[in-house]
Amino acid sequence: MLKLAKLLRHRGFHITFVNTEFNHMRFLKSLGPYSLDGLPDFRFETIPEGLPESDENATQEVTLLCESFRSFLLLAPFRELVKLNEWGSGMEIHNNVKRDEVEMLVRELMEGEKGKKLKKKAKERKKLAENATDPHGSSSINLDNIVHQVLLRKN
Repeated sequence: MLKLAKLLRHRGFHITFVNTEFNHMRFLKSLGPYSLDGLPDFRFETIPEGLPESDENATQEVTLLCESFRSFLLLAPFRELVKLNEWGSGMEIHNNVKRDEVEMLVRELMEGEKGKKLKKKAKERKKLAENATDPHGSSSINLDNIVHQVLLRKN
C-alpha cells in the first residue's frame, strides 16, 4: 500500500492512511513515536475497533477480539473476504472437521490432482502478477489511466 500511496503522491494526490486505533498504537510503539514525522505528505487517521485502550495485549484475548469483531464489523462482508473457493485458490473444509478428513485434504493438496491444479494456477498468477507489475505492465498503464482519466479529470 505504501508503494501505491507513493506513486499516487508523486502524481499530486493527497494520501490518508486509516488504521484502527489499536494497530496505529502498535505501529507507533514498534517504530517509535516520531516515526511518522518524516512523512509530511501523508495523513494518518484512526478509527475505533472496540478494543480497550489500556490493554497492550488485547489481541491475545480471543473472547475480547471476537466481541470486538461482532460489535464493530459487519460479519457478512467479512465472510465474503475470507472465501477461498471463489477464485479457485483453496479447498473447502466443512464446519464439522475430523482429523482423517483434514489428513485426506492435506494429502490431496500436496500430492493429488487438486494440489497440482492449484500449484499450476499459482504459477500462472505469479507470472501474470510479474508481467502486470513490470514498469511498462498493465498495472502501471492502468494506474496512469486512472490518474489521468478519472482522478485528474476536469469537469
